[in-house]
Amino acid sequence: MMLHPVEARTQPLEPRSITFSRSLRSNVRITFKRGKTHSVIRCYATPSSPPGSMDVRTEPPVASWLGLGFLINGSDFTRKAVQKHGHVWKANVLGAAIYGLAGDSGLRAFYDESNVARFPGMSKNLEQAAWVLKDDSGDPHYAIPPLDGTLLQPKEAASTATIDSKMNWKQRKALFMAGIDSREAVETYIKALDAGISDTIAKLAASDSEFALWDTINSLVLGGLSKAFFGFGIADYELGEASMIDSIQTGYTVFDDKLGGASQKQKDAFKENVRYLREALAQYRARPHKYPWAGLGRYLAAAEKLKMPEEDILMDMHQMICVGAYGGVTSAAGCMAYSLAKNPEVRAMAKSEISANLGTATPTFASLKQLPYTFAVLKECLRRWPIVHIVRGQSIKEIVVEGKVIPKDSTVIAALHGTMHDPTVYKDPEKFDPLRFMPPRNEGADEVWTGYQVVFGAGESSSQHACAGKNTAMLMLFVLLVRLAQNWQWELVSPWEHLVTNHFSPDPSNRLRMRRRV
Repeated sequence: MMLHPVEARTQPLEPRSITFSRSLRSNVRITFKRGKTHSVIRCYATPSSPPGSMDVRTEPPVASWLGLGFLINGSDFTRKAVQKHGHVWKANVLGAAIYGLAGDSGLRAFYDESNVARFPGMSKNLEQAAWVLKDDSGDPHYAIPPLDGTLLQPKEAASTATIDSKMNWKQRKALFMAGIDSREAVETYIKALDAGISDTIAKLAASDSEFALWDTINSLVLGGLSKAFFGFGIADYELGEASMIDSIQTGYTVFDDKLGGASQKQKDAFKENVRYLREALAQYRARPHKYPWAGLGRYLAAAEKLKMPEEDILMDMHQMICVGAYGGVTSAAGCMAYSLAKNPEVRAMAKSEISANLGTATPTFASLKQLPYTFAVLKECLRRWPIVHIVRGQSIKEIVVEGKVIPKDSTVIAALHGTMHDPTVYKDPEKFDPLRFMPPRNEGADEVWTGYQVVFGAGESSSQHACAGKNTAMLMLFVLLVRLAQNWQWELVSPWEHLVTNHFSPDPSNRLRMRRRV
């Protein structure tokens, strides 16, 4: 395989040296030493084709315009590719943000081309992080509707039963499986998120205590999501590590009894999650025609053709829900808390807007429009610290980007960090500045997909390869941001300047601690 340079430029860096090495594929390794200057190389990989073109073969080639840029700096080539051609991409591995990139199975699915066949068009109809139904007209309906204020209404109103502590886990599961479309249902979902977050805040220690930033965010996110999605076992744990994270870490060994040093709480957390998933799977199989457009059905069809063991199916479901819904949101939420601690003037402006328009009331769907600056803060957090650095898709027709031909059915990998830090679109891109998304600046407004949307992949989740849980994540982060601003004034105990970013997702260092001041 040959790597053909597309563009190279030199940029200054701080005077320190870091050696970075990553195997992009089994036969390609790039080792890079970071010093006072470096070259950002954007390239595409082909099996010995000449520069400027890609041969159409029986096996689709791999087109990569990220080079090293996805971990280092901006790429206008990536931005143009995403903006001009994102609408012709589709996901064939459910999207990097949803499948998880966690553990061996996630990495295999991401890097190994042979695994793509295991997920044929899996995310095309998995519209949101909940099951999706269509009415007789064929129009999709969402359990969590788009955040642009439009709500799709079914011909017959779905159940809008209140999600509260009196509902058992089977009732919650049925509500989750059925999918609900109404405004009332969305508000119920937000209330459930809010209740979980508020309960967790109330359980935390008194003011002036110090908290590890990452552990605190884990707890708050877990409290909200478990209340909204599950409402059983995992909601009983106070700390994130005691349930969802332990469940993910333990999950790879539970089925073959190689539990190693897993605690009983870890085992219980995982088994409780699997119990829910096993019941959900059984219900779907018993009445598949009730959920004809659920993404789960398309996945199961592929899994059955491959004769996948039941345990592997449950593990995949576990990863999709736990890693996709929880892992991605905690990464963004941790970076959000870090950014606001580093920029107290931004936090003060958001708090002032919330106090004037919402007070101490529970945030609602309508609050998104009532709190434009607060919503801009969330957008800037997602732009500045992307949930994942890269996203993979597949071209559904031949496209030409900057004179380079990308054939139909090519696997494409977009560099999200570079896309969202392009100085030709976002002035002073390394600066945390929510006002860039507000009038009169409206940076990125001329782009097809603005910075915070690209985080979830270019395109709409209803028809393209964008993250299926995009709107769920946005609602979760918005409620969390409002409740943090209403209840906490936090600061970093130690003046750490950097986040740990040498992972697929930004990860606030465990050395970062926050102090609550009410």
